[in-house]
Order: sequence, then structure tokens, then C-alpha cells
Amino acid sequence: MKKIRLFIISLLLSVLSTLCVYAKQPDLMTESMSLSLNYEKGTSEFALYKVATFSETGKFKVEEPFIRYQLVLDGLDSEGWRALAETLEGYVKRDQIDPIDRQQTDAEGKIRWENLEKGLYLVLGEQTKDKQYLYTPMPTLVTLPNRMENGEWNSQVSISLKYNQEDIFQKKEMDLKVIKIWKDAENKKNRPKKIFVQLVKDGNIHDTVELNKENNWEYTWKQLPKEASWMVVEKDVPQNYTVTSAKEGKTFILTNTYVASKEHKVQEQNNSVKLPKTGQLWWPVPVLCILGIVLFMIGLKQYKK
Repeated sequence: MKKIRLFIISLLLSVLSTLCVYAKQPDLMTESMSLSLNYEKGTSEFALYKVATFSETGKFKVEEPFIRYQLVLDGLDSEGWRALAETLEGYVKRDQIDPIDRQQTDAEGKIRWENLEKGLYLVLGEQTKDKQYLYTPMPTLVTLPNRMENGEWNSQVSISLKYNQEDIFQKKEMDLKVIKIWKDAENKKNRPKKIFVQLVKDGNIHDTVELNKENNWEYTWKQLPKEASWMVVEKDVPQNYTVTSAKEGKTFILTNTYVASKEHKVQEQNNSVKLPKTGQLWWPVPVLCILGIVLFMIGLKQYKK
């Protein structure tokens, strides 16, 4: 019986100790953050944008100028985050949004940003080419700090930028297509009759087209120069809809998702949504830790009596 009591006491001490140590991890949220970038395709220029802050409770708060766009940051999987990064890239280039910093990779293809605040950041890179290929860095979203697979926070984050590669000798021109997808079964009757889509070339609006039921909500631009940066942006997002623009090969998938205004007000609620897999409510942990220790000491005292 005595051995069982000792085992229970040891187990309680171990659990309480773990809770107390783990409760200290949010202190990392107040530390200065850094972001290291690795890019294997030589010298290129990269821009850093701060999209949102987030708190210890794990909620985003989208900042200007990105708050003006009807975007959703919660409940995203890896494909959703990729689509969001591409959507933001389109708006950044169309509206010529200034980054918080812009740097060029060193001889080893590296950049390091120091003294960053916690938040959600967008990284965009410029196209480069060699004698045969055109390289386009993929837009990337990263949170600082970043929560690792073991549950610990990392304030010194490192990422390797992926890229698309095209043979510049195969063809000098290309076609680009846009397809509109509606996710609004509950609002289909009130769906807009038309929308306008902008084709952005190297940060400037190259063309604007109308998508509607008559053209099956799609359009193709013919014989566009390959050696340019092309993005597709929805000009005005319908009320109570959100938007993503994801590129699949030479096709842009433009998705409007209906959100009932009483359930999800993107603008009015200041874009505060949960940060997926990066945080939780921390303030009860140290309180419960202390309470557990007090109760344990009281129990131990009663046991000795």
C-alpha cells in the first residue's frame, strides 16, 4: 500500500512539473523573432510583408493594408494556405503594396530577417533565369513563432523557398485561363450575375474581363509573353463572399465562398480568427498548476496526520 501511495505521489509531481514547464513556453511569444530564407536558385530579391499579428490565445488579427480584402484565415489545410498565399500575392502586385523589408540573397542563396514581431508573414520573390530556365519563387506564408511537431515554439524560423521552373526555349508565348468556382449552395439564388477579373502583368493591370453564366464563368487569354509575372485578381469581391485565387499550371482557379453575415463578418470583426495548430489559451495553465500544487500539499499534510 505504501508503494502505491509513493507511486501516485511521484506521478502527481511529474505531471505538475510538466505542466509548469510547459506553461512557460508562451514567454517565447514575447521574444524577438527571426526568419531565415534559403533559395537554391542563385541571387534573387525577396520582399517580406506582415499580414497579421496573433496572440497567445492563437487568434489572427489582420493588419492594414490586408484587412481590406475579403479573406479567411481559419480552418485551412496545406492547400488552403497555398491558395491564400497566391491570392495575397495577386493583391500585393496589383495594389503595389510596400513590404516591411526587401533583401537580396547572398552568394549562398540566404537571407535572414532579425528583430521581427510575432505574426503571419508573406514572402514574395522575383523571377530569375539562367541560360535555359526561368525560375519563379512560390509565394509563402509563415508564422512567427512557429509551433513544431513536438508542440514547442520556435522563434528562430528557417524556410526553404520552392519555385516553378520553365524552359525558356520551348515556347516564348503561353495561354492563361481563369475559371470561377462558386461555393454558395445556400445562396445560389442570390449569386451575383457577373464578376470582373483583372489580369495583372508585372504589377500592372493588363486586362479586365467579365465572367458570367453565358461564358460558363471562364476566360482564356491567348499568346501572352512567358517572361513576365502574371496574376489573376477578382476586381470587387461580392458582399458576404470570400475569395481565393490558386494557380494550377496555366489555369487560375478563382473561388468565391459564401459566408452568412451573421456567422462570419470578415471586415466588421477585424478579421480575428483562430490560428490553426499554433496556439491555445494559456492563462489557465499556470493557475491550474499552482492550484494543483496547493491541493497536493494539503493532501500530503492530511496523509501525514
